[in-house]
Amino acid sequence: MKVQVITTYYKETYLAPLFMEHYESWVDEVTLLTTRWEGDKLDDGAKVELINTAILRSTANWVIVVDFDEYIFPKGGANPRTTLERESGDIMMCEMLRVWRHMSDQDVDRMKPPLLQRRHGGPDHVKPCIFRPGAVRLDIGNHSANFPTEYKWGKPWSAVHWANADPEFGIERTHRDRQTRLSENNYKHSWGMIPEWLDPNYLRDLYAKHMDDPIVI
Repeated sequence: MKVQVITTYYKETYLAPLFMEHYESWVDEVTLLTTRWEGDKLDDGAKVELINTAILRSTANWVIVVDFDEYIFPKGGANPRTTLERESGDIMMCEMLRVWRHMSDQDVDRMKPPLLQRRHGGPDHVKPCIFRPGAVRLDIGNHSANFPTEYKWGKPWSAVHWANADPEFGIERTHRDRQTRLSENNYKHSWGMIPEWLDPNYLRDLYAKHMDDPIVI
């Protein structure tokens, strides 16, 4: 069985060790999609086409499409590879939890697996992160997809979204490396836009409000 992760990479120096710590023990191949966008502005339409092309070319048994701040895992703490080997379905949805720095949390250790370092937060969204490759086309943001009619649903997985796991890198990543580099096409379609997050002070207040979130992992 071959398991492949497909993800896009842009200035993810902070998250890179955490990403590999999470996936390297059970994934066979990691495909990083990088490109120099025109004017250094991100176009989500072009981005999803790169992802869909990589899916079509995949020779893996299972493809996992995630952002660099998303870490998926089977429910109940089961072994990921064993879970995939036993799976009879073709598509698994991942129930994403957004985690924040709790008042009791220590600084992130980038050389250790991320899951238990940030355990507080709440439900975020659900997306089809795991599927068998083939004639699959993801939509903008990878939150929905068109699958072959014969594909069957498998058992859902869990996942954590680390975009806000720590204000030290979260504010910089959101303000400098994300919102300010959206293309005109993104603005035209309102792709990837959270206008209030352009204000670092708004973000600092938001992090403070989540310092006592409940345990979700």
